[in-house]
Amino acid sequence: VVQEVNKLIQRAAEDESTKGKRYVLLNTNRGKIGLYHQIGCREESSWLHKIIDALVAKQHFFKLVKDNGHGFFIQA
Repeated sequence: VVQEVNKLIQRAAEDESTKGKRYVLLNTNRGKIGLYHQIGCREESSWLHKIIDALVAKQHFFKLVKDNGHGFFIQA
């Protein structure tokens, strides 16, 4: 998860603010992240949601802004 978020930050536009660069959408509709998201019974109890919550609690991410059908919006 951290590696994917770092990739998204690196792909941000150069003229974007630091806060803007660190606001990312972790898309759960494709790739390996999508597979992790499918593990678990309900949306709020999926392994991916638990991982992100733990990363926020340990202050590796600033906050989980929201999650919906597109993925997790994270302020890193």
